[in-house]
Amino acid sequence: MTNTFHSHWRDVPEGTWRWPNFSPAEIACRGTGKLLINEPALDKLQALRDRLGKPLIVRSAYRSPEHNRTVGGATRSKHLDGAAFDIAMPSSRLASTHRSRSTLIRSVVKVPFQGAWKTWQAACSQ
Repeated sequence: MTNTFHSHWRDVPEGTWRWPNFSPAEIACRGTGKLLINEPALDKLQALRDRLGKPLIVRSAYRSPEHNRTVGGATRSKHLDGAAFDIAMPSSRLASTHRSRSTLIRSVVKVPFQGAWKTWQAACSQ
């Protein structure tokens, strides 16, 4: 697994970011700005975006250990490894929300993300 750590997302060298639909700022820790680039995980996220053909909103990706503690994250959270993404699809109409969720579920299963279904079920039951 290829992982690269940056003290801040702004430290990513120009021209090295290869995920066209996501920026380092979107993937970086929301609390500290630190960034762990987990290439296989980001490749899957990009593959999901490509399969959907629609934008994804990244609500949470990498979390630094200190930020993970602050938000009450699990001590062994995949966010700490840069291997978890909390995502959503933008939807302007309520009627399209169900279709968007169904499309997202089918695409996540096909990419596939480890543990995605369990996480999806937990998110939908809230």
